[in-house]
Amino acid sequence: MAPVPSLLAMAPIAAWGVGVAVGLLALVAGVLTLKVLARARVPWWPALVGPAFAFAPAITLLVGAFLVGGRVEALFFWDEGCAPTARTGWSLLVFFGATGVYGLVSSFLTSRIVTEELGLKIPEVFIDLGRYVLWLVMAFVVVGGIWRRNDLFSALFTAGAVTTAILALALQDTIKNFISAWAIVGEGVYTIGDWIWLGEDEGEVVAVTRRTTKIRTRQGDVVTIPNGQVTATKVRNQSKPTKAHAEFVLVQAAYDAPPNRVRDVLRRAVLEVPKILQTPAPVYRLRQFADSGVEYQLKVWVDDLSGIHDILSDLRIQIWYHFQREGIEFPYPVREVRRRAARTEDAETRARAVLSRLRSVPFFEALPEDVLAVLARDAGCVAYGAGERVVLAGEPGDTCYVVDEGTVAVLVSDGKAERQVAVLEPGALFGEMSLLTGEPRTATVRALGDARLVAVGSTSLRTALERAPDLANRLAEVAALRREGLLEARAALDADSRARVDAQTHRLRELIKRFFKLPEGPVRPTSTPADSAPPTGDGDRVAGRSPGP
Repeated sequence: MAPVPSLLAMAPIAAWGVGVAVGLLALVAGVLTLKVLARARVPWWPALVGPAFAFAPAITLLVGAFLVGGRVEALFFWDEGCAPTARTGWSLLVFFGATGVYGLVSSFLTSRIVTEELGLKIPEVFIDLGRYVLWLVMAFVVVGGIWRRNDLFSALFTAGAVTTAILALALQDTIKNFISAWAIVGEGVYTIGDWIWLGEDEGEVVAVTRRTTKIRTRQGDVVTIPNGQVTATKVRNQSKPTKAHAEFVLVQAAYDAPPNRVRDVLRRAVLEVPKILQTPAPVYRLRQFADSGVEYQLKVWVDDLSGIHDILSDLRIQIWYHFQREGIEFPYPVREVRRRAARTEDAETRARAVLSRLRSVPFFEALPEDVLAVLARDAGCVAYGAGERVVLAGEPGDTCYVVDEGTVAVLVSDGKAERQVAVLEPGALFGEMSLLTGEPRTATVRALGDARLVAVGSTSLRTALERAPDLANRLAEVAALRREGLLEARAALDADSRARVDAQTHRLRELIKRFFKLPEGPVRPTSTPADSAPPTGDGDRVAGRSPGP
């Protein structure tokens, strides 16, 4: 190649001065670029810090070597005439450029995009190994390619062997941990995201490095365990072979509760906890006959191991509510004696409270006082927890409910999702159509908070209807008016509305008679008291639908 004009050749001091100036400009440009990347919150910008600061001295060496020699050949490391300072500059560029690129790649592989959105979690031991391999490759490139000193390889191998022997003696534990890390990863003992037990420590694996395994415990602490210790102890991986993990819950019920009924109640309680998996199916066992009660064992499956204690807490809460509603007692003998001694007075007080609540509902005003007293005596007060389902759309029912305390929400479904259409407050009635006719529920009702409801079943109403069959006509008329939303305007019905209500009344009366198996025969027309009583807020009129749940 032709020599560069001598005008480019400069005195060494001036040449290196120009090189330093250009290097400083490159350093300023690199720092400004890093600041821009940091302000833009580019997640992997720290990987460029090393190359940015190495870029300035490399540029200084290359520019200075070119200006001192005055020849282009002085810049080409593959040319015999390349200056040593230029080779040093190229070495900096290649080594730090390669490590910078590798830093970008490793930062991307450990970023949120890959770990959370793509679900790919790479153990750090792989990244460390890649870094060591890169350094080895760079040593060959710099020594053999840039400096063209292949004769140094034998010396490097000799020095490397000696250094390796010294390090092997000095870093036995580190080497042991590094080899153990590869055994852990290679055998698939666990990987990042698995929930494991290591001795006394339980938690989620957050990192597997060349030296340690790090797990995050339930308390949010990070425990660091040497990999050599991991391979020497028993490891229980609760995330393998699948994420589904079984837990056992023990429950005792009183001896007077039939086992099949208890198991059915437990099954319904499990269905109220959505985080409990239905595949594999839960198992309900009678475990043993204990001293004070019958002990049952529930085997349930979950895949959210970090929240398993909260899930089991929700399950126990549901069991408590279901047992209370079904009259199944937890076997505490001393408490049973005390409670039974006070039950007579409590039952009378409860019956008076229920009777007062039923009197406040216009629907029950159709019943004589003696019949209403029978319903109040047989009615039950049931408690529901926040978010718990009272009735489910499409299921059969023979009970209606009056909200006594708290509030409940009426929900309808379009086949894809449920939407709330009404909120029922104390005094509201819902489910009377299922009580009268046994028809399936037309809406789902859930408790918005802890709620207490008065449940009126068909058994006591059947007794009243058998004693006074004309009640069927009264109840049918009130139910028809509620369905049409005209109870408050009953006295002012026009001919068309009256005809529609009469048709509904006739249909409902026949359904009531069929459901309660009442004898056929003429029914005296009766009038319903409280003609002007307005309907309570309830779930039986929802957006123009027929009576609700």
